[in-house]
Amino acid sequence: FLSCSRVEDNVVTDPVPINLTEGQTSLVESGNEFAFDIFERIMLNAANSENVMISPLSISYALSMTVNGAEEETREAILDALRLTNLSLDDLNRSYRDLTEDLMKVDKKVIMEIANSVWTEDDFDVKQSFIDILSEFYKAESESFNIEDPSAPDAINDWIEDKTNGLIKEMIQSLPDNTVMLLINAI
Repeated sequence: FLSCSRVEDNVVTDPVPINLTEGQTSLVESGNEFAFDIFERIMLNAANSENVMISPLSISYALSMTVNGAEEETREAILDALRLTNLSLDDLNRSYRDLTEDLMKVDKKVIMEIANSVWTEDDFDVKQSFIDILSEFYKAESESFNIEDPSAPDAINDWIEDKTNGLIKEMIQSLPDNTVMLLINAI
């Protein structure tokens, strides 16, 4: 005789601990410092009664993607702002990739998704190595847009709406004439 048993979908399990590498530990510690720094600066400019909601993780993702295309003083300034001067660019990218993969498995009760994209204007020449790094380490989708096309913001908004499960619908109303690239992160 055969029998079937029902498996409960709502089985509560404890979060899975992450065994952090040295690079991931450095990334988390630096991320905490960066988060406190950015909250402090934003709150200095916020009205006392104003509610403020930011994601330091989103900001650090975007800046970490950006640093891959930056050089010299700009690169150093971004790494300094992120408190990541102790990691090589390779270690930084690998640590973000690995930590992101690990975060997705920590708690089955929590739905967490991270999406990245790089949007480049049709006439803007971007080094393929930059696009490849963002794709490999940040799972960034590569898209293009025509700055003269009035529907370009709609295409970008559609991507954002899709990646935020409909929670954010109208992020961009228009694009300034000099827009050549957008790096977008959604958590």
